Amino acid sequence: MASQRVELIHTPNYEQIKTAFLQELIRASQNKSSSISFVKQQRSHKPLIKEGVVQGIVIGGTNYVLSTEEVKENGKRNVLERKAGMLPVFDTKKTFEDFLSEHLDSRAYAIGINFGFKLDPVTGLHGALDGKIIAKGTKDHAFIGTTEPIGAIARNIFKNRYNKEIPIAVTNDAVALLFAGDGTEEASLIAGTGFNMGMRIDNTLINLEAGGFDKFP
Repeated sequence: MASQRVELIHTPNYEQIKTAFLQELIRASQNKSSSISFVKQQRSHKPLIKEGVVQGIVIGGTNYVLSTEEVKENGKRNVLERKAGMLPVFDTKKTFEDFLSEHLDSRAYAIGINFGFKLDPVTGLHGALDGKIIAKGTKDHAFIGTTEPIGAIARNIFKNRYNKEIPIAVTNDAVALLFAGDGTEEASLIAGTGFNMGMRIDNTLINLEAGGFDKFP
């Protein structure tokens, strides 16, 4: 009888992984070397716009989603246009600018960009959230030549093309997900092309870039 190969499936030690993650998280919060980031961003105390046409842009690791909506003063909204597709490879700043130039909606009075790459938070026009890329992206998204904040790049393109100056807010996907709830959520989790987690501590929103966690077998 021919011998049969038997492969054993080992169950991960989840307690060990949890302990290691907690230790890395503590180190990151203390500005020590860690496989997890602890990037803080302060939430604005007031909305940039209360009513009017707004555009939301999701830029993930593989796909994009565009949604233009009319927001009423009572909080109700009407979807004007929505579409999705596969992202080009953002190898250079120009490739990224071409994508924005094609998709920014001229009807918008404000734009929010959910950005799936690691950002160094800065404050944009009108106190809007913004950020600079602080690490190369994944899947060849190198963004070569991109030194300005993402929101500033988008705002300049919009102004040059439509002759309008509007607030454009940009934040990481894990932080954007915290905004998507009712304000009571304390954490968020991204499981898509990449993996990430976010946290809320009082008025501070934290991007962990948790996909870099590697302290387990």
